[in-house]
Amino acid sequence: MGYGKKTKKRRDLYKETTDAIVAAIEKAIEEGKPLPWQKSWTGTEGGVMPVSGATGKRYKGVNIIRLWAAGYDDTRWFTYNGAKKAGGQVRKGEKSTAIVYFSFIEKKDGKTGEDKKIPILRAFAGFNYEQCEWPEVVEAEPVEAERGDNLKLLEATGLEVRHGGGRALYNGASDYIKMPKLEKFKTEDDYWATMWHEVTHATGHEDRLDRTFGKRFGDNAYAFEELVAELGAAFICAELGVTPSAGGREDHAAYIQSWLKTLKNDKRAIFTAAKKATEAAEWVIKSGEEKVEKAA
Repeated sequence: MGYGKKTKKRRDLYKETTDAIVAAIEKAIEEGKPLPWQKSWTGTEGGVMPVSGATGKRYKGVNIIRLWAAGYDDTRWFTYNGAKKAGGQVRKGEKSTAIVYFSFIEKKDGKTGEDKKIPILRAFAGFNYEQCEWPEVVEAEPVEAERGDNLKLLEATGLEVRHGGGRALYNGASDYIKMPKLEKFKTEDDYWATMWHEVTHATGHEDRLDRTFGKRFGDNAYAFEELVAELGAAFICAELGVTPSAGGREDHAAYIQSWLKTLKNDKRAIFTAAKKATEAAEWVIKSGEEKVEKAA
């Protein structure tokens, strides 16, 4: 009697990545600590965004959250061989973190007969600088944002901001941001973190990124947009060195359970949220860069 050859089970990288981020969120809640993206940039080595230690290239989208969630202060990441090439050695027993990326395969469309590119999610094993032994410790230079960058960047977006009252919001119908006055906030950074949250909402306007979440998320569409705004604000704050008070915005604590439910029910949801948040942050940063170029 013959036995069939066992087929190796393919990794479900969407589920694996989502489960890791969900676990980090639940652990933070249980321990009373900030969520993975509610980071403090004070004293952080190597800048703010996760980067390839070999090339210096920044990671984007879901990799930002996944690598932040890994819990290391240093932002440099290497492959096993990459660390060796750079003169280091991954310590024995260290656990890798999956860094994901898309590759594309060509496949004929059954209806049209035309070739189309199909995205396939793949991953490689990443190790943080802190997981390696180095003959000489090389500290990355911290990135410090100049004060005033926040205001210049906000002005560059061209968004209308009205101050007054005790609630921050983005009015999509009239396309303006409403913010309490600066003195209403515990710190200046809390003010800017809230501002960037509302700015991220504003990037979804039909005249900008035209971001909507309808049928896919149903009744949770509003809460999912809040997650995008939460992440987008975190990415912008990271760029500018903004350090809000621990715990993030109190009014968004109520959304956490909704986010967890969505992530657990849709393994691709965090990929979508991170992608949209990255697009929003890049739109904001690009606005500033374009204004600088025009001024030059």
